[in-house]
Amino acid sequence: MHKPRFLITIALLVTYNFFFWSEKLGANLFIFFTLGIIAMLFMNEENIKNKNVIVSMLASLYSSAMVVFVNSGYSKFAAFVCFMIFTGYIHQPQLQTVYNAVLTTFSSFVIFPYNIYIELKYFASKFRA
Repeated sequence: MHKPRFLITIALLVTYNFFFWSEKLGANLFIFFTLGIIAMLFMNEENIKNKNVIVSMLASLYSSAMVVFVNSGYSKFAAFVCFMIFTGYIHQPQLQTVYNAVLTTFSSFVIFPYNIYIELKYFASKFRA
């Protein structure tokens, strides 16, 4: 089954911008990361049982909760790094090191425009008469 990754990403970003426009990071970061984790787990159901995915998910949720309670620069940095590690592990659970998970996330950011193009091309051909 082809899941609409692009549409889920856009819906999550529009929702975040609608509710938290020009707000400081705090509870909004926790909500955004939680919704992002749920969306990534929905799109990658086959990787949920991986130990690295579970540990990085819990670390990401904990560090984003610490942004709510502590709200320091270090807690914000830790939350973003944990979320990047989770993103790397959820997309490629066979990775063995955190370093590779972070590099996978960076490479995903680089090829994201190409993936958008492919998704739009797929949906355009699907709904063409």
